[in-house]
Amino acid sequence: MKLPHLGNLDNFVKKATIGSTPSISVNRSDAQHMVKEYLNLVNYVMSLQDRVIELERELATPQQIEIVSNKF
Repeated sequence: MKLPHLGNLDNFVKKATIGSTPSISVNRSDAQHMVKEYLNLVNYVMSLQDRVIELERELATPQQIEIVSNKF
């Protein structure tokens, strides 16, 4: 699974950590893009969790092999 592009969230993190002002201003358009990226990130994390659960179930369930043959 490929990590979604999070350019706006990365910029926000940089502003929040490097900035020297006590507040950060974000315009509406940037905020909307950040929300979209945040939702994509949440969706990505949830799909990773689903995949982990699926793999854990595979490990917990023994494999069954059925052999179909006339002379076995």
